[in-house]
Amino acid sequence: MSAAFGTTIPAPLSPAAMNAGIMSPDTIGPAMNEVGTLVIGGGPGGLAPLLAAARAGYLDRLLEAGLVIVDRGSRIGGGALGSYIINSDSSAETFLSCVTTQSHPLLRAVADTEEGRQVAAYGKGAVPLKLAAALLDRAGEALHQIIEAHPRGRVLTGTEALDLRRRPDGSWSTGLRDQRGRRFEIASRSVILATGGRQPESRLLAERVGGVPLLPQPDERLVQSGAVLDGTALPGVARMLAETKAAGLRPVIAIAGGSTSAVSCGHVLLAEMDKAGVKDADLVLLTRQKLRLFYPSAEAALADGYDDFHPDEDACPVSGFVYRFGGMRFDNRELAMRLLGVGGRPQEPRLRLHLLQPGERQDPVAAQWLAKAQLVVAAFGYRPWALKVRDAGGRPITLQAQTGYRASLVDQHSAVLDEDGQPLSGLFGVGLAAGYVPNVAMGGEKSFRGQSNGLWLWQNDVGLEIAEGLLARLCSPDLPAQAA
Repeated sequence: MSAAFGTTIPAPLSPAAMNAGIMSPDTIGPAMNEVGTLVIGGGPGGLAPLLAAARAGYLDRLLEAGLVIVDRGSRIGGGALGSYIINSDSSAETFLSCVTTQSHPLLRAVADTEEGRQVAAYGKGAVPLKLAAALLDRAGEALHQIIEAHPRGRVLTGTEALDLRRRPDGSWSTGLRDQRGRRFEIASRSVILATGGRQPESRLLAERVGGVPLLPQPDERLVQSGAVLDGTALPGVARMLAETKAAGLRPVIAIAGGSTSAVSCGHVLLAEMDKAGVKDADLVLLTRQKLRLFYPSAEAALADGYDDFHPDEDACPVSGFVYRFGGMRFDNRELAMRLLGVGGRPQEPRLRLHLLQPGERQDPVAAQWLAKAQLVVAAFGYRPWALKVRDAGGRPITLQAQTGYRASLVDQHSAVLDEDGQPLSGLFGVGLAAGYVPNVAMGGEKSFRGQSNGLWLWQNDVGLEIAEGLLARLCSPDLPAQAA
């Protein structure tokens, strides 16, 4: 029982129960042909606006207008988060807050599940992403029950979204395919794209590091950061380390990229070296920018001997945090501190940093590292899975995210943008690779130029803004029409 609300902790849903609400051409029914909101993707990104809406007391209003979640998997919740073998860069308390701050008994009761208690045990520290995903799976089960209990709510697992078409009245029609291969459509006033991210292989040939192509052609030495972070590349890494060790060679691994994922790869690969007993190696991080460290205040940073920041540009005016959005945290922060020699941390002799020449200038040193590396890790981040979008006349709408490898899917209000940078009314995007850049009201350092993939932000400020945008569309009697 939940001490706070006296409600029974929800038991995990069976696969049959989770699939009970699947629509098909036979069962969709006229009541659900048109709904207020369709959420495409039931992972952490897709759940975030709904958790924010529940906290603000908006979820019932969204359900009354009709709310459908579709996901290709068998459940909603943690999504692909559970595939990663690393720890979070947010605290366990932050993950747990998505349910502890809720008023709905089913959501709040998730904190009292076994997963909730395990996450809580990590306190203010990082938590393994597998465990964080398990907690979100339980939150997803609670949301599933809440949504399916409403006559205008559905959770469609085993269902794939195929395309989007703007209707003449300004609403959207989404083409879907169920797990039997049958196609059908749902019309909705608004759509949330929370389809996650991918690492397209084509980018590896287009990206340049130090003024030269990463590799002239696909090469067996090359892996993407996602394959390191989910462990699928590690058997090959172990073989390479064993072979070089047996041959008396010094392993060389180059990581191209300076993001959080690049440093996370370094953490994973150093652990693999430790397992293999490799004490003498070169693990070089090739990056265009300096590594930045998060600190709770400028005073704390200076006390550690870290002064590579400007208070007016790099400290958040709301929280006082140094590099609130752009700084390394937890495991990555510790490794970066060792690399930079900050805070008395001992140096990691196998790890080194090489700052690339600005722009596309030739960098002979970087080229040498890439040439002699037995393994090259491309840590260029993720690109969004964007569906095909068409206007009311059936003509394709090119999204801004489809115009280049660094182009964002959304603007500062989470509206999906077309190729001209104009928002598509009623189409929102959230989650990994959406390219969201926090607006001034949310705080953060002025110098921050990247995208924010923080789960707390999605479940709070970003998710709330999306929920309010959905409600505004529901309250508007007339939608902006798209010319046929």
